[in-house]
Amino acid sequence: MAKPTVRVVSSTVDLEAAPRLLRCVLDAASWKPVPSTPDEYGLFVTRDPLGLPHWLSIEGDESGELDEDLAELVGRDGVVTFVLAAQTSDERAHKSLGALALALAEACSGWIDLNGPLGEPDTIDDAQRYLQSLELGQNAHAIRYETAGGTPWLYVVMAPAPFRIWLDHPEFHLLC
Repeated sequence: MAKPTVRVVSSTVDLEAAPRLLRCVLDAASWKPVPSTPDEYGLFVTRDPLGLPHWLSIEGDESGELDEDLAELVGRDGVVTFVLAAQTSDERAHKSLGALALALAEACSGWIDLNGPLGEPDTIDDAQRYLQSLELGQNAHAIRYETAGGTPWLYVVMAPAPFRIWLDHPEFHLLC
């Protein structure tokens, strides 16, 4: 069974300071502390306040190859991505990981990338209409791009304010 994942993308924190910021947010949210360095796979392994296990990683975008639409929202220079993934796929894991993504995005003025579309849109217009139907307010965007293999794909990014509304929505879920 696939597990929920979410990314927080920011250009206001540098790659060197990112682990320290992550530890501060985890501490404030009462998550189990992470080690000062990642494991041999580049992952920080931690547990949320409910005891559920999660993987966290931090990536820098030295390549400058951010998707154009995302780069317009986040910025182009010094982009850091926090990748958050649950090791279980129940409602509690979705909520807990979503709350952590929100706290992290608020701490670094980041955008929350859901790694895919909400609903089952066929087009970018369908995806945007679905977001509007959720009444999330401003700064929730569907973005279209082509994968390396040329397949069209959609994903949703949100600023913290609409993500907070989504987190409290009855249909809330992260993508797996």
